[in-house]
Amino acid sequence: MIAINVSRRASVQKSRLLLVASTLLYILINIYNYYYYLTPVWGYQGFPEFNSDRSMGPLISATLSCILFSAIYPRQITFYSRFVVWFLFFFVFVPSVIIVAMQGFPVDAGYFLIACLTVSLYLIAFIPESLANAKWKHAAYYKNTLFSIHNTLTSATRGFNSKFEFNLIIVFILFSAALLVFYANVIAVVTITDVYDQRDIVSEYSPNKTLAAYSLQWLIRVIAPLMIAIGIIHRRRFIKYLGFFGLLIGFFVTGSKFIVFLIPLMYAVHYFVLRKDKIVAEDIGKLLAGIMAVMLLLIEIYGEEVEGLVGLVLSQVVKRAFSINGMTLGNYYDFFVNNPNPFTFYSHLGPVSWLIDYPYGEFGIGQVVGHFQVGLYTYDMSAGFWSTDGIAAAGYFGLVLIGLILGVILAIFNRWSANTNLRLLCLSSLGCVWMLADTSVFRVLLSGGWPLHFLLVYFYDRRLQSIHNPMANMRANSLKTS
Repeated sequence: MIAINVSRRASVQKSRLLLVASTLLYILINIYNYYYYLTPVWGYQGFPEFNSDRSMGPLISATLSCILFSAIYPRQITFYSRFVVWFLFFFVFVPSVIIVAMQGFPVDAGYFLIACLTVSLYLIAFIPESLANAKWKHAAYYKNTLFSIHNTLTSATRGFNSKFEFNLIIVFILFSAALLVFYANVIAVVTITDVYDQRDIVSEYSPNKTLAAYSLQWLIRVIAPLMIAIGIIHRRRFIKYLGFFGLLIGFFVTGSKFIVFLIPLMYAVHYFVLRKDKIVAEDIGKLLAGIMAVMLLLIEIYGEEVEGLVGLVLSQVVKRAFSINGMTLGNYYDFFVNNPNPFTFYSHLGPVSWLIDYPYGEFGIGQVVGHFQVGLYTYDMSAGFWSTDGIAAAGYFGLVLIGLILGVILAIFNRWSANTNLRLLCLSSLGCVWMLADTSVFRVLLSGGWPLHFLLVYFYDRRLQSIHNPMANMRANSLKTS
């Protein structure tokens, strides 16, 4: 028994070291990206040259902050908040603090900004942990580590919830038809290389703007991704292909490049992270580090100024997906704190603007920051929640406040997802989690339809739980003995 415990402890320590090593490798890749690609090619957009005398200290501070988090936060993903936290950590936090440190925009070169971002991350991560009681954690752990049993059962019963699938198809048809009606005059067959003209056309066309926007966002953020996730996990091909078609409609309407990259990301997350016996953080880190390393290798092969489809894909992945949050954090700080300009105090949100006057008139936050950077209001520097709900809303205090708010939201989501298929929920909501890197938390909740995933996955998964009593019985027994 003692030998087994020693062996298990050694295995856990080895896994933790692998996670820390993955984080350090990812940090080094981001530093290389900034120094050898972002500054030479995109320096004019907010990636100035790295000044080692000014920025080396903040860079070390940012690196230590990332490594410390990877060393203490639970690595095994047994409930929903941990998936969101680890995805945000690797996809948003690490690139952001590294880029902020290397930019050197803040007066103190970035020490306090990095500290506030770190506090915000810890609130997001540990509020859900502290609000989950021991029995609930144990139930979640037991449920989501029985992957081999669960996978066998769901694979053997592909049609177990055909009634829900039928209703989902009806909803899909209604939403798709609504979009075709709302945008009949502007929808066009576009490719990834000519999406900007389509965006300009759609932005000037607003038939029943609120209803059209919600129909569009819920189709591409909730309904279509859920159908694709069901198709991938439960091998429901027809459902999956309908989901592809829904995203295609959304792309022809909006020209959003996010839609093009969501499908391969869902497949990658499924095969490299969610398909294994245990969902662990280091797999997310290795996946994202691998994607970025491959993109940078292709840049080395083709050259920094490569054009055409290859150049567009490389720039969108390396600069737009992985690096935009760090760039916008520095630029938003420069605009709202260094200059300074008035904070929005959350008046950029519709209901709050009824009580507090929005200080920038007809222009959005991204537009005013974009104008500040390049002199054009047409350059919309849209940004993630730490920039919009944090710095733009209330500066340093806003960063801490939005961390508190998102932490509470994730704690609630954990409760909602206690009796659902964690893998299906994580995969289907990947678009909403990604959306946090591009916009306000509150927009993800409303127009992004984030809470709808929990309701839909619950009803889809409910019959599986009622059919397969062995899992329910084993879970109940585990609670009795705890």
